Amino acid sequence: MVAAVPGPDEFKNPEQAIVSVLRPDEFCRESAQFPSGILRANISDGASERSAPILRVFLEIFRAFFSDRGYEYSDSLPLRVNDPTLLLMNSTVAVFKDEMRVDQGIGKRAMTQLCFRSKQKTDDYLYSFNMAGVSADISHLDDAYGAILDYLEICKIPRDAIHVVLHPEDKTLVAASRKLFKPSHIHHATENGKYHVRWKFGYPELSGRGLTLAAKMEGGDDLDPFLPSFVPLGNVILVDNGSGERYVDVGFGVECILSYFYNGIIFDIPFFAGQLEGLREIEWLKGKEKFLLKALLGFITLYSEGILPGSKKESYVAAKVQNDLFAFLHQLDKDPLDIDLLFSKLEQFYSKEEIAVLRECAEFL
Repeated sequence: MVAAVPGPDEFKNPEQAIVSVLRPDEFCRESAQFPSGILRANISDGASERSAPILRVFLEIFRAFFSDRGYEYSDSLPLRVNDPTLLLMNSTVAVFKDEMRVDQGIGKRAMTQLCFRSKQKTDDYLYSFNMAGVSADISHLDDAYGAILDYLEICKIPRDAIHVVLHPEDKTLVAASRKLFKPSHIHHATENGKYHVRWKFGYPELSGRGLTLAAKMEGGDDLDPFLPSFVPLGNVILVDNGSGERYVDVGFGVECILSYFYNGIIFDIPFFAGQLEGLREIEWLKGKEKFLLKALLGFITLYSEGILPGSKKESYVAAKVQNDLFAFLHQLDKDPLDIDLLFSKLEQFYSKEEIAVLRECAEFL
């Protein structure tokens, strides 16, 4: 049985709240639901009853924690973005790029954001995901860096399990990391390594040097963050606007944080795992369940934001996801009875309205 989700007024003791939902023995895949990104996960936006206890707690603690630390908190913005360098909102730092370009101070800001990234390296990546982030003036680097580590510790990721991977020439980040980590937990990477150390933000005047925080999973017996026993959690990036390194950006995928408790595999999180388990019972999917699931999640996330297939900007992304999804189902050449079987496996995870949208789309097959 899953522990009850604390209400907003019960987050005065955030560590107690997180413990109440992170007991593996209390989870079952039938009831430990995880939101798909179709509905915004932010508490203030009215999370649905089927939203994950885990994600709701993570986001509420993030808001309460950083507000208490003196950060100005903002809720998630729409995926549509007035930025010529982006198709859709893809990070929390995207919100502050205009201020950064004109060298305007931003103070200390924290937000959670529903994001969408159409470029997929492998089927293990999600189109839509939730990001928790901090953006601040460079003078707040130590505070922001230390605060995110405190937040992760509240989320039951032990401080000693976290390692940092950075470029040895990034002296500011090296100095900040040495204040927070033992030498054995600081590792050097290059520009061509597994972890990113350089970032671009669409505009030529904005560039970033960054590090990755990776957590060693329980039972791992090594200190090498380049091995599979480590889960990349997020990044701390120094943003240069042409006048020097003026800002710090900290960004973490909430699903990545949650995956730490599921062997580092996002699709082992109960909401995803439950759907995949049902889809694997459909023989004609031929091992493509993960691709189908992420495409369904991506398409209906865009649909719920009012982003329909078309030829321009965000509509182009919706058209691409739709085409990938429908081309896959076309290739399988399934009749309506097979499609009904598919949706019957998904009904326990989605609202009637969401299933209706998917069925409507399937009529184009």
